[in-house]
Amino acid sequence: MKRIVFELIFIATTWYIFLPPLNLTSWEFLFFLCGHLLVVAILFGFGKGINLVKTVHVRHGKAEAALNLEGFKINRLGKILFASIGGILLLAALVSLVTSSMFQAKNYANVVTVTEKDFTEFPKSDTSKVPILDRSTAEKIGDRYLGSLTDKVSQYVAADTYTQLTIDGKPYRVTPLEYADPIKWFNNQAKGIGEYIKVDMVT
Repeated sequence: MKRIVFELIFIATTWYIFLPPLNLTSWEFLFFLCGHLLVVAILFGFGKGINLVKTVHVRHGKAEAALNLEGFKINRLGKILFASIGGILLLAALVSLVTSSMFQAKNYANVVTVTEKDFTEFPKSDTSKVPILDRSTAEKIGDRYLGSLTDKVSQYVAADTYTQLTIDGKPYRVTPLEYADPIKWFNNQAKGIGEYIKVDMVT
């Protein structure tokens, strides 16, 4: 009974830690399953009453122990579990090999339909809508702009969000304002923050 409780707790603990997907094609799940089958085989797959440690002689007044394999026997359940582990891993390896690109090259090649086109057929890109500012530059511009607003800079700071959005077909970096410190929040929280910073990434 103790061994059953131990294995159930062990299964629950490892499941919580590793969260393997319930998918027979997942190697993570198969290793999880085979690992627990191995633990069950070790706990329940050997004959009862086996003494693996045997004192063989006394040297310098101390008894020395050695491994004793006498009577060591795998029972029927153990044989079934060990065979199941080997069968699962062998079958999974065989399926993985058969379905690999080495043997399914033609099927993999037909997944994507290739259509030949001429470069002249592609539409031209509008360079006026291509971003030329990266995130760090947008943050510097936003901080500089906020610093020019004397009535805002002492109360607020720009958040680190700077999310990239497309507005009317043009890319922008947008971030909200935050209170500069708890005192500023206490003095202004009743009004809320209605402003935000929008940085044009093109111009």
